[in-house]
Amino acid sequence: MKGTRTDGSAVALTRNEVNFLRENAASSAMFVLHSVKIKPGKKPKASGGEIKLIEPWDPSCGDLKPITFFLHFR
Repeated sequence: MKGTRTDGSAVALTRNEVNFLRENAASSAMFVLHSVKIKPGKKPKASGGEIKLIEPWDPSCGDLKPITFFLHFR
């Protein structure tokens, strides 16, 4: 499950999530709650949102793009 305040056209996935989903695509689903509204304050409140459900989830349903690289110094 992923949640976002954006329109849900893209979500961030960790390397472990992608690996798990690739290995278990036939029995996995992608559930995204998007367009969530956040009321700021000491105790922020989330409300609303729209559901996008892809079942079964197939890695080819979108484009996976790397967004972070780690540089290990030699």
